Amino acid sequence: MLNRNTLFLFFICFAYSCANIVQPSGGAVDTVPPAIVHENPGNNTTSFSGRTIELCFDEYVQIKEAQKNIIISPPLEKNPEIKAAGKCINITFEEGTLQNNTTYTLQFLGAIADIHEGAVLGNYVFSFSTGNILDTLSINGVVSNALTLKKMGGYSVGLYKHYNDSSAFNTKPDYLGLTNQLGVYRIKGIGVGAYRLVAFEDKNNNRRLDVGEEVAFSSSEHTGKDTVQNVKLHSFTQPLYTPGRLIDTIHSDKNQFELVFFEPEYTPMAESKNTFSYHRINDKYDTLIVQFIGDTSSFGNREFKYTIGNKTNSLSLNASKNNIPPLQIENITKDYLPGDTCWLITSNAIKTIKNDSIRIQIDTSLYLPSVLWNSGSNRIGLLIKKELITGTLLKIKLGGYSITDVYENTSKPLDFFITVSKDIDFGGVQFILKNAAKKNGLLQLLDSKGAISYSIPVQEQKEIVINKIIPGSYTVRWVDDINKNARWDAGNIISGKQPERVFYLSTPLELRPDWFIEGNVIDVDAFK
Repeated sequence: MLNRNTLFLFFICFAYSCANIVQPSGGAVDTVPPAIVHENPGNNTTSFSGRTIELCFDEYVQIKEAQKNIIISPPLEKNPEIKAAGKCINITFEEGTLQNNTTYTLQFLGAIADIHEGAVLGNYVFSFSTGNILDTLSINGVVSNALTLKKMGGYSVGLYKHYNDSSAFNTKPDYLGLTNQLGVYRIKGIGVGAYRLVAFEDKNNNRRLDVGEEVAFSSSEHTGKDTVQNVKLHSFTQPLYTPGRLIDTIHSDKNQFELVFFEPEYTPMAESKNTFSYHRINDKYDTLIVQFIGDTSSFGNREFKYTIGNKTNSLSLNASKNNIPPLQIENITKDYLPGDTCWLITSNAIKTIKNDSIRIQIDTSLYLPSVLWNSGSNRIGLLIKKELITGTLLKIKLGGYSITDVYENTSKPLDFFITVSKDIDFGGVQFILKNAAKKNGLLQLLDSKGAISYSIPVQEQKEIVINKIIPGSYTVRWVDDINKNARWDAGNIISGKQPERVFYLSTPLELRPDWFIEGNVIDVDAFK
């Protein structure tokens, strides 16, 4: 039999469980976006003279990132007030902002969502005209990054009626659109006329191109007489300088200067006497290392001449008399594959080398390598003509006085060590090129991170063979190297230069150790 205390506890537990009402679990999430049920005035209305537009939906709605996701074309000097009120959105224009006899288009790209689950109305367009004619011409297409071909979403796309090379920087476009997540854009309500098309990143949503933003442009005018379909634009970062411009002069040592040029199409060459020069190159900058030699009593302010292409330039450099820079030597080859060239670099330009003072030691035996170098350069190549065993440790022995630089410094005895790598650890590939005659290009292999692992200039070859490739997965890319400078060049909207075109093979190249893949056919004409 239950006593009173037990009955009391039972009653309390039962009452507590009944008092806690739990929301039923389960049920499908509402993914259906709001649907338009009423527009005042109606979509595509003409002779609009009011200041307010009301858009109503079948459920409660909210506005998401209005400044970013709502495009008004043509752009207004002052944006309207846009507010959500229950199931409606009210758009109120300030007095005097709408021009007479003008077609306006409001494009909502992901700006309208239901208030509960956030289901987004993808692309809703509302148009009206303040005149008695509604302009109905349009232009559409896609914006892709010129180098990666990635589709660029969220880019402003504008049409300019009175266009010059700085229009995108200084003025808002006459008509405006926005790319969606797939890079697709469509500008509607365009009037008759001739326009230039420009797309830009617009990070700050000011509807103007700013320094550091990506830009794409069409090279030809588009006549507003018919709808234009599928205009493809390729974006790039607008360069800060014109190609070949000298952007920095660094006095890196007493008698040494580094002249830094921005993306020169031709290699800068020193023309002055009593100097030696060599180059250091990366993706954007070509640095000309200049070293003064000769009679130090004549040092001081000296004219230095250099050429880029067929143009000669000059500048004044102040060379010091004393503290001639010391000679330093570095081995840049750590792992050596038989048949390759081992490279040493020097801190100063080279004047002479005693070839027989450079030797390769294997165990206790010494061998003379083939020595490759040019007077005035700072690179020394060593080619070892001997059968080598994998894993062998090689010693490069530089005898005293074996290298003399342009300042008459001589090298001290030095030893460098390199290891012989396994040939079997590598792979290789053969490419058969079709229709490559009279085409200048680059055949590139990109690693899994998109970095360039191998880049082969192509000038009318019918076959490209790349051996000794580190195993892995590679993407194959073709670059139209129009100016033959062995690298991809971005465009320039100011000079009207388009970026060099690139194309990718759809199937990745999978290389395993000790594999050689034959017969990869690339039809260059198919890259259009």
